[in-house]
Amino acid sequence: MVNDIIKGIAVALDAFSGVTIYADTVEQGLNVPCFLIDSVDTGHRKRLGRIHSLRHTIQITYIGTDQDDVRTIAEQLPLQIENVTYNGHSYVGQNIRCHPDDREHAAVCLVDYYGQVMVPDSDMRMMTTLEETGGTKDE
Repeated sequence: MVNDIIKGIAVALDAFSGVTIYADTVEQGLNVPCFLIDSVDTGHRKRLGRIHSLRHTIQITYIGTDQDDVRTIAEQLPLQIENVTYNGHSYVGQNIRCHPDDREHAAVCLVDYYGQVMVPDSDMRMMTTLEETGGTKDE
């Protein structure tokens, strides 16, 4: 699920033309302006029975060329990443928080994406054979 969310964010960020998108670690040779996408936290909470609610916190960092560029992207970015779709699944971002860092020419956004999964029950026995007998009732 988290990989689909990251890929969906990358697709959504394509709306910012001319900006390179990195979803993996970039050690050297960063092309500016660019977006860096990273999963920073994952959690789950048991709901009812075997249903679990998952939370993935994704950090999207924009590295720009100047202060005005960074502030403009920081204003537009939450609207762009609120709803992402990938592989036929839609994910809604919640608790979106962005802040520009004027000293570093960067804007950092954290977004929580939620989903639900059903954990398989390992103790559940599946029926393998069925035996049936027939007859009539004697009076």
